[in-house]
Amino acid sequence: MPRDPLDPAEVGARLAQLPEALGMTAAELCRASGIKTNAWSNWTAARRARPDLASAMRLRRAFRVTLDWIYAGDLFSLSDDLQRRLRLTRAEAKALRSATRAETERYQRAASDLTSEVMRSRGIADRARAEADRRKR
Repeated sequence: MPRDPLDPAEVGARLAQLPEALGMTAAELCRASGIKTNAWSNWTAARRARPDLASAMRLRRAFRVTLDWIYAGDLFSLSDDLQRRLRLTRAEAKALRSATRAETERYQRAASDLTSEVMRSRGIADRARAEADRRKR
């Protein structure tokens, strides 16, 4: 089932990419556009909120993003440069998720191996203790 581009989570995910694509922080983006940081936070965290039209227009004027992109995800309505930057940001995010997944699996394997080694060591220690107790008797 295709995702609804108007879903607050989808709008928030798009907006969350914007500061990095523009080479600024979210706080800088908010200052430059006149948007309150708590509103930005609500949108990008997808707290069941989307920017109202006035806020979307502020973003449009400040950064030349389109309402079609904000609300519908239409990348082709943006400048070629911004399209490229947003695609790169998505590709980097995908690569990071993939690397993080691989790293997590590697750490899980290492933890499992370490747990096995500790259990083997405990078994050896328990057997040595039992042997020492047996010899004392």
